[in-house]
Amino acid sequence: QRLGQTHQHDAFLVGQFVFVKKGVEPPPWPAPRRRIFSTRRRAVLAIRRRPSPSRGISLRSASTEAVSPERVAASMSRHKRSGSGNSPKKDMTRTDCEIFAAAASGENTACLTGRPGPSLIMTLPLVVGISGASGAIYGVEMVQTLKRLGHPVHLTISDAAARTLAIETEYGVDDLGAIADAVHKINDVGAIIASGSFQTLGMAVTPCSMKTLSGVANGYADNLLIRAADVTLKERRPLVLMVRETPLHKGHLQLMQRALELGALILPPMPAFYHRPKTITDIVQQTIGRVLDHFAIEHDLGGRWRGG
Repeated sequence: QRLGQTHQHDAFLVGQFVFVKKGVEPPPWPAPRRRIFSTRRRAVLAIRRRPSPSRGISLRSASTEAVSPERVAASMSRHKRSGSGNSPKKDMTRTDCEIFAAAASGENTACLTGRPGPSLIMTLPLVVGISGASGAIYGVEMVQTLKRLGHPVHLTISDAAARTLAIETEYGVDDLGAIADAVHKINDVGAIIASGSFQTLGMAVTPCSMKTLSGVANGYADNLLIRAADVTLKERRPLVLMVRETPLHKGHLQLMQRALELGALILPPMPAFYHRPKTITDIVQQTIGRVLDHFAIEHDLGGRWRGG
């Protein structure tokens, strides 16, 4: 369920993040307390998700209805008997109520999902990589938008991207460096974003050249940008590749498929026109908004489909 839907609960999942309505106490579930199971990359919480027919997008309007842990256990048991997906594993060390209490208090709930909790969405930095493909304006707009939203950003720019920036935009590496919270040299493989121990929200490569895509798909980290993307994959964090090339031959498509299988999200900058864009900036921002959606970062870029 995405941010574009209103859910009638106090606690629910959006992607890999746990959201709890501010000021809500965890439900007093009866003993015995059951532990929460996880399957692959998604956690199953003891909640019932009931989408509202309204089209509101505000997380603050959510209210709740909790479901007992026994129901979750029974559901997972049926899942296991049916043979669908991976068998659930008991890998949690905290009880349901403890986890809900932690989420409600803003604690990092990485112990639950392996991802940052809601309190860290706006504090963990997003890594942005700009490669040499045409479309450098997407990287510029990404950095500017994150800065305007008050979201920390760590930036790395390839040598080819520096040339593309000079050709296609009025911005240079120094200009973007003045906006970002941290800038890392492309050959500095000892930078903090080269290690999985440095916590981030994920990484977006905007735009992503075919060379960079090839390096990510084949694990050939010959520069910091590709190394950071490789770290993002191995740590099971979101990686968005804004692949920019046309037309595509078979090798390009195979690389995309391989990167997708490794866990990356392929998001080519394909503009939509149902929001009636009037400028190039409108077109660029609509795509940037789609990227931010995948990191659960709230924004005001618009360009959403409202039905017709």
